[in-house]
Amino acid sequence: MSANFKVLIAYRPFNVDPSLLTTVATDTSIQAAYDAIAQAGFEVDVLRVGDDIRDALLSLDRRTTLIFNYCDGYLDDPTGYDPITQLFEELGFAFTGASDKAIMDSFDKAHVKTILRQHGILTPDWAVCEDRAPEDWQHFPAIVKPVRQHGSFGISRDSVVDKPEQLEQQIKLVNEKWNQPALVEDFIDGIEYRVSMWGNGDQVEVLPLLSIRFDNEDHHERLKSFITKWADDELSTPMRIDAPAKVEPHIRKQIEKSCVAAFKLLDMRDYGGIDVRVRGDQAYLIDPNVNADISEVSNYLRALLSVGVDYAQMLGRIVSFAAERLPKE
Repeated sequence: MSANFKVLIAYRPFNVDPSLLTTVATDTSIQAAYDAIAQAGFEVDVLRVGDDIRDALLSLDRRTTLIFNYCDGYLDDPTGYDPITQLFEELGFAFTGASDKAIMDSFDKAHVKTILRQHGILTPDWAVCEDRAPEDWQHFPAIVKPVRQHGSFGISRDSVVDKPEQLEQQIKLVNEKWNQPALVEDFIDGIEYRVSMWGNGDQVEVLPLLSIRFDNEDHHERLKSFITKWADDELSTPMRIDAPAKVEPHIRKQIEKSCVAAFKLLDMRDYGGIDVRVRGDQAYLIDPNVNADISEVSNYLRALLSVGVDYAQMLGRIVSFAAERLPKE
């Protein structure tokens, strides 16, 4: 492929607890992305994001520079909002993935759920709790998580509670440990689907669904906790992953319709992912991710591999989506 622009992989190095290294971009994952984008036929380089990033960007031609945004997290917090996208937009650069506003808005899970509910998209009932549960809360089991964390941070088997006393205790734990309100949700104990999408405007495509079936008899374990999500040995986790997933046609139709609508409502761009759970005949949107993991070990890629699309082809397609936004002058 011959393109009239160069791809720069924007990457913010982190100094974090070694136990969190699987949650952030590393030199290894950046090299894998570099090799894949080059294999897709693009000229590519790495842009390390540091204190001099504004000056570095000002030296570039925004008409012939496409930024592949691999920044996620900030100030050594792997789940923090990174304002780098605000700078990209201020200086007029095209970059892959969601806009700065979409990324910033997505960090408040309750705000996202409110948007979905206002537009008739099914999401579990919820409450935001500053210090205690609402007196009228009746959904048990319930799940309790920090309202402004991603990557399953703050989620463990103890997050699933069965009675009011446990609920109060878990809300207090989230408030104190994470210094933020707790999001309490009706716990949908069913098959989980990872719904990956790509495209823009009216050309949003749902990729092959990936299903996660939790085989543990204890419902407190039937979820993606921080430990199970980031475990190095997937076989040690009590779940079975199928890609592509076997889904009844009416459930698939419901999932695809709701997720495409959510993709557009939340201003996702180029690519995105949504976690969905099914209870009975109803599909509930759990957690939209406007900045989904698209690494070489991601579920996003796993879904595409199931239909013969490799990593280079995947990143090449995402670059091509973003290239439509390159400034003309």
